[in-house]
Amino acid sequence: MNFPSYTPVGEIRAAAILTGSYVVAATFGDSNGSPTGLTTTPEQAVNNESTDLVLDLAFTKGSLTSCDVAVDFSTDGSTWFAEGSEAVSAGVATITSKVHRMSANFTGTITVPVSHPYVRVKALGTGTVTSSSLAISAHFIRKER
Repeated sequence: MNFPSYTPVGEIRAAAILTGSYVVAATFGDSNGSPTGLTTTPEQAVNNESTDLVLDLAFTKGSLTSCDVAVDFSTDGSTWFAEGSEAVSAGVATITSKVHRMSANFTGTITVPVSHPYVRVKALGTGTVTSSSLAISAHFIRKER
């Protein structure tokens, strides 16, 4: 049995009050545009491997309405594409930018498949920021599909 490989990154956003605009917690990637182990290379695809970004979140709501965490992807580190979400109704697929929203205190994990050489994680708060806090730690898991 093959176990996934684990690459810790550590804390990418120290516990702090959120703002009403997205603030980038971290950007991952290589200045040469190489995958740096963050995406699935052609060789890994042949071997049925993939990489996931795992985010450990510690959110304290305080007076906020909610907290949004979003993940963007890029092939060059300058043009960014949102993680997509698809909903189907009456045979029509509607695609929107995916947001991981927390509207109550939350301590947990989200996992995002990595599809590009560059990845960035960002967060914002909606409502009154008093007594709110968000901390994010990250690690990558390379696994067989």
